[in-house]
Amino acid sequence: MRPLRVLGHRVSIPLLLLSLLEAVAAGVAVYAAIAFDAFGAVADSAPLSIPVFAAMSLMVLMSALGLYQLNLRATFVGIVVRTAIAFMAALPLIGTLYIIIPVEPPSMQAVAASAMVAFITIALLHAVFFTCADAGLLKRRILVLGGGPGTQALAALRRSADRRGFELVGHVPLDGEAGPGPSFIADRPLAEIARSVGADEIVVSVADRRGRLPLEALMDCRYAGIGVVEMIDFIEREAGKVRVDLLRPGWMLFNTGETGRPGVFAKRALDLVAGLLLLMVGLPFMMATALAVKIEDGWRAPVLYRQRRVGQGGTLFELVKFRSMRVDAEADGRPRFAATDDDRVTRVGRIIRKVRIDELPQLFNVIRGDMSLVGPRPERPEFVAKLECEIPFYRERHRIKPGITGWAQLLYPYGATQQDMLEKTQYDLYYLKNRGLLLDLIILLQTVEVVVFGKGAR
Repeated sequence: MRPLRVLGHRVSIPLLLLSLLEAVAAGVAVYAAIAFDAFGAVADSAPLSIPVFAAMSLMVLMSALGLYQLNLRATFVGIVVRTAIAFMAALPLIGTLYIIIPVEPPSMQAVAASAMVAFITIALLHAVFFTCADAGLLKRRILVLGGGPGTQALAALRRSADRRGFELVGHVPLDGEAGPGPSFIADRPLAEIARSVGADEIVVSVADRRGRLPLEALMDCRYAGIGVVEMIDFIEREAGKVRVDLLRPGWMLFNTGETGRPGVFAKRALDLVAGLLLLMVGLPFMMATALAVKIEDGWRAPVLYRQRRVGQGGTLFELVKFRSMRVDAEADGRPRFAATDDDRVTRVGRIIRKVRIDELPQLFNVIRGDMSLVGPRPERPEFVAKLECEIPFYRERHRIKPGITGWAQLLYPYGATQQDMLEKTQYDLYYLKNRGLLLDLIILLQTVEVVVFGKGAR
């Protein structure tokens, strides 16, 4: 089933239906606890505002913990743990609403019973959904036309979680090109071949198209109800990244969406409002971190670390974060990425890096306008000069403001090698192409998963 585009962002229809079904289950459980208290009297009336708020807050929390990602790799136990965390976070929010709305709260027994029923129902729904997805019940059957570098990009999606959205049925070669899966000789119309193997979509992977692309046959497929998509767009849809080895000159020019002035204003407003709120919420943690750094390294040791980074348009700015490494971490004057188990990281630094508290001072960069909350991670100018020469389209990242969090940080772990930087660039290009307020909100929400589970921290 092809995803639905909402405000420029792709939304999985099966996952959307799953979230709505689980929201109904949560809302019904809360309503039952209020209206039909199993251990007390039946209420005269039950306000709908509390069940609706409970369902919405629970769905938001579950989304923040990564439970509505089609490529979720968690086991059944992992799904249960994430669902339990969402429930534990939702209960205080729902309890606070009872203080605001003048309604008699249900008994603790009713709350416990309804919460248990909702928890079991949602965990089972989630497990059944991903079992069905892995079994192929939600997959689109694709037939590849041609070969070339696009087939390598397709082969890179080898994990079962990466292929939950599609099933490869084979390929039709052009001029004897090798391709993935079984090969079907083009001895009959392409639409007929696609129908015979039950293909829902034709993925075109033709490097040199001059005189080789069967446009008439592809048009026949489209009018026969068989989808036709280019390999670069298919990989973007399934993997959430733009493969730089498939990019043609001009592709970014004609395929990158423009947000316009309203979009720029909305993004800046989000940065200011959310940045100030996060500063207020994070102030106690920032004060505790500053005290911990002083206790470990001495009262004269600096708390903050300032470093030049490359921002929008290639301009330089001074990024601020809590110091998590020794003062003499680069005493030799040679800049380098942080490594796994880096011996330059202090004891306090290991903790604040794990939960990303070291990033909180960058909120001042956001408020000042050097950065955005969401965008590509800013790199040091010493690294940028080299990466722009080695990675195609790397410079495109600097067309927008860098961010504290971003699409690449969600989908790819911390990287220090050239291959890592190439992968992260491909995710950044996806964000550059599809950026918008909805995608920013989704990224901010799912950053909670990165913090809670310490994904990608070093």
